[in-house]
Parts: sequence; structure tokens; C-alpha cells
Amino acid sequence: MKKIVENESDISFMDNSLFLIEHDIDLQNKRIYVFGSSNALSLGIADLDTIAKGIKILDAINDKRPIEFILSTSGGEDEIGVAIYDMIRACLCKTRIICVGKCYSMGTVILQAADERFSLFNTRFMIHEGSFDSDGSTAYADVKDEMVEMKRLLDFMYTAYSERTNFSTKQLKLMLRRKDFYFDAEEALNHGFIDKIIKTY
Repeated sequence: MKKIVENESDISFMDNSLFLIEHDIDLQNKRIYVFGSSNALSLGIADLDTIAKGIKILDAINDKRPIEFILSTSGGEDEIGVAIYDMIRACLCKTRIICVGKCYSMGTVILQAADERFSLFNTRFMIHEGSFDSDGSTAYADVKDEMVEMKRLLDFMYTAYSERTNFSTKQLKLMLRRKDFYFDAEEALNHGFIDKIIKTY
């Protein structure tokens, strides 16, 4: 049975070590900072571990406040992004993502998982199809399998975007066929990638 935490003081493991992990888990404000564990702000397995633990902790706090994710990322591994997307969608609490700095690539997919999608005014956004590289030594069968998997990921991405934004899957495929697509917070709002531009959080 899931233990319900009535308030933050009931969490026995609330100590200084909790605030020294790669992305701070702010118990008082029910907030997780998602900045990527590498210098390039790219999401990897360390980020997945932190976010999974943070969601589990904050989802157990029994109040009406949403879990907030402060997101700034250049993207990262596709499978990691899909896992984070699914975990946010599975939260029992309401969820809110606040974009700061930049939200590129898989970050914009993760953004669509939240109930509320906010951004600071100067945040930049970028969406693209991604890429697949082969050095010429990969067996044909392996390349074929990789392409099938990439198509699955693209279908997932198009669905995530088309369900929440103002673009259809057909429009997205035409837009992203040959280039990365950059836009600012106002354009993100107009395109339906976010719900609101905020000044403070």
C-alpha cells in the first residue's frame, strides 16, 4: 500500500544529502530541476534516475500543489526522454513544466507530458526529427533494425506534438524533413507548445 505523506516534515529522509544530487529535489516547493547531467545539458541515465526518485518522493506528498519541473535542456537520448515523458504522465499529482534558457529536441517532447506548460520569456525552443549515423561498418540488417526503431520513435514524437500543439502530424513531417525548427517563447505559445509565458516562478 502506498504511504501518503501529509506534509514534508513526515519524510524521514529529508536531510542535506537530498539537496546535493545532480538535480535538486525541492521538497518545500515540490520541484525538480532538470538541467541535464552533462556540460551540454543533455539528458542521460543519471537524469532519469534522479527524476524517477524525485517523482516518487513528491507524488507522495498529499496536497493540492502540482509537481513542478524546471526544465532546461538541449535534448538527449531518445529512450531516456520517452521514459521521462511516461513518468510525468503517470504522476498522481498535477504536473507543471517551466522551461528556462532552452528547450530543444527531446526536451520539447517531455514538455508535452505536463498538465501545465509554462516558459520564461527568453527561452528558446527547437524541434527536429533527429538523425541516424552509420560509419559504414554496420551490417545492413542492423541498420534496418535501427531505422525501424527510429520510425517508432518519430511516430511517438509526432503523436506527442500533434495531441498538444497546433500542428498536425502531416504539417510536422513537412516542417522537419530537412531542418531544425527554432522558435522563441511567444512563437511557442502561438504554436501551442506552451500554455503560458511567465515572469517569475
